[in-house]
Amino acid sequence: MNATRGKLALSGLSVVVILALLFFCVFPLVQSQDEVSFASQDRFSIPSVNGSIGFLVNGSYSSAILQNGVWSFQDLRLRGSQTLGNLKVSAQNSNITISLFRSNNTFLRSSILRYSVEGQGIQTVNFGLNTSQPTSSSEWSVIVDDNVFLALGDGWNLLKDNSVVVTGASGNVTIAYYNFGLPPSDLPFYEQHSVAIATTAVMAVTVLVAVFVKIRGRS
Repeated sequence: MNATRGKLALSGLSVVVILALLFFCVFPLVQSQDEVSFASQDRFSIPSVNGSIGFLVNGSYSSAILQNGVWSFQDLRLRGSQTLGNLKVSAQNSNITISLFRSNNTFLRSSILRYSVEGQGIQTVNFGLNTSQPTSSSEWSVIVDDNVFLALGDGWNLLKDNSVVVTGASGNVTIAYYNFGLPPSDLPFYEQHSVAIATTAVMAVTVLVAVFVKIRGRS
């Protein structure tokens, strides 16, 4: 009876540990930051280039700095989104309102930004990707009203620092990045090797539980 209970306890605990580790791999812990909240009516103006940035919904960030006509948001999160991300955005001779922002720079790297434009100016967007590894235009999509995918050079361009420059767009614009390769090399070690770490941890915990059950069975 004790042996059966021990096997059941071992199996149950192993499942719990595996699920917990998988959860932390998919949803890595985020360091606590002093969040600054903003409301949908707030505008982030850029006087030097005659532009402004706003958000359709409320949200928060850890810092927002305007430098050289570019707003840099750290740990940006919009209401309804569980992801934190960094975003650099500029609007020249135009006013934009961001309605969607999601970012994932771990395993399946992807980022998406959707905004509406007033005026036909220039918008520059940077998702804070690994600048030591320039991306390919094939990893990007720029979509305007009526789900029209723009070709590179036709209303948008990709800079060497992975910034996307959209020119002359009006209405709704969606900028999407996707890469299903390895995570950037400048990520922390635990993010680059989280699968191996999780596997090793599960094996170690399983062995420890087995030893504990065996000792209990002898007592």
